[in-house]
Amino acid sequence: MAGRIVGHRYRLEAPLGRGGMATVWRGTDLDAGRPVAVKVLDGPRAAQPAALDRLRREAQTVSRLDHPNIVAGYEFGVDGDAGYLAMELVDGRSLADLLSGEGRLRVEQAIDIAAQVCAALAAAHGAGVIHRDIKPGNLIITDSGGVKVCDFGIARLQTRDTQAALTGSSAAVGTCEYMAPEQATGDAVDARTDLYSLGCVLYAMLTGRPPFLGDNPMAVLHQHLHEPPVPVGTVRADVPPSLDQLITRLVAKDPADRPASAAQVHHQLTEIRDAATAGTTTPGPVLTAAPAPTAPAAPPVAANPAGLPSTMAATGASWPARWIWSQQWWLILASAAAVLATVLTVAVVLASR
Repeated sequence: MAGRIVGHRYRLEAPLGRGGMATVWRGTDLDAGRPVAVKVLDGPRAAQPAALDRLRREAQTVSRLDHPNIVAGYEFGVDGDAGYLAMELVDGRSLADLLSGEGRLRVEQAIDIAAQVCAALAAAHGAGVIHRDIKPGNLIITDSGGVKVCDFGIARLQTRDTQAALTGSSAAVGTCEYMAPEQATGDAVDARTDLYSLGCVLYAMLTGRPPFLGDNPMAVLHQHLHEPPVPVGTVRADVPPSLDQLITRLVAKDPADRPASAAQVHHQLTEIRDAATAGTTTPGPVLTAAPAPTAPAAPPVAANPAGLPSTMAATGASWPARWIWSQQWWLILASAAAVLATVLTVAVVLASR
């Protein structure tokens, strides 16, 4: 499809990625003269009413959101047998690619990425949109370090009185490694569902793997429902305890045990980052610094009645040291007198001869 022009406006140039139902292409908006990303439905799905409706609803969802951490949508259309969605082109790579190359991220980098995702989620939740598929593959890290949340294809729109799904079924949808328990069982979802997925993403950024892995999706979902994850702090020693505790709350099985909002999580991440920058592990009251310890005062210098060398007298040597020195002094004098007497005796004998 490279070189094809869809919607009489968007020229497809090179594939950027492929999902379950569509391929995202790098392209050019020939009317505006700007680069774009174009999501085009693939093969047999291209003309399916359900697939077209899902792509249309994604376009409608994104059009409700205007935030620097959310990929902007431009236009939805159908060209022949292919539905397409033109979007903002983001220069960068997905967090999934970043993790596959680096294994795990620095603590500060993970906190920064999570905080930007929280900002995007706060905007989406404020507009009544639940993403339902927060995962490394749907987070683009720009060349400047910014974060863009993309792919609202399975988002759910909440109204004040009820929930209106943007997908046609209440069956479990999403990615099993990052799926909240209530989402896995098909129960009602809300903002805390996205926060659970964010906790799993944070876990993966810090440890290099999501909290649960298994031989098949059902094994992974069983762990989401029934097993606690290994605490991040036991896997990586440089993770602040406050961050470890926040992740534990984010991946709580019961939504009531999770933080209430993305804005609240953003605030806590900011506090943790600021505390780490200040050299402490958790924010706390400012403490008055204790006075620096001082060296003990030197003992008073005693007089030098025994004729000690000046160095010993000046340092105030204790009485055992002075006594030992005085004993050594008299031994030296006695030895010298004995040597002198021997010399005199030898001299007298030689003179008599």
